[in-house]
Amino acid sequence: MNTSEWWIDGDISADWAGNLYVTWDTQVGGRDVGWLAYSTDHGKHWSALQRVTPDTDNAAHIVQVVGGRPGIAYVGWLANNSARGYALYLRPFSIRKGWLSGPIRVSRTFGNSAVWPGDTFGISLEPGHTSEPRRPGSSVVVSWGSGVGGKHAVSQDRAAVVSF
Repeated sequence: MNTSEWWIDGDISADWAGNLYVTWDTQVGGRDVGWLAYSTDHGKHWSALQRVTPDTDNAAHIVQVVGGRPGIAYVGWLANNSARGYALYLRPFSIRKGWLSGPIRVSRTFGNSAVWPGDTFGISLEPGHTSEPRRPGSSVVVSWGSGVGGKHAVSQDRAAVVSF
């Protein structure tokens, strides 16, 4: 990280087994990159960095994470790396296997890149039916701000449920 970064959105979450996951972004040399690291021993040791965001430009990457089943986390990011504007992306991660899919664009429409969407978004697991009572399922709920509506757009709240 460097001293010229004007935002550092980070997040921390734990999966059902207590594995920790952290996300953040760095801004160096006109490039903004989202990162993930995990710990299987309550934060005593951390994994090598996993790059979350695939693009190599100066787009904003606001990165969040939520832990799921043991060894699984869901990582989302809000970015304006498209010429069409801001979009929200999501992808599942496995401690054993790495990324389980490529980026999935969650937002159906792009937000105006001239309208700041806010500096964070919400991400959580949707409660579901599993063999363990009161444990969430494998659907992720996300909410975010986005300026949809053209030239005079204002930031509006959006939400979606993504099932894996």
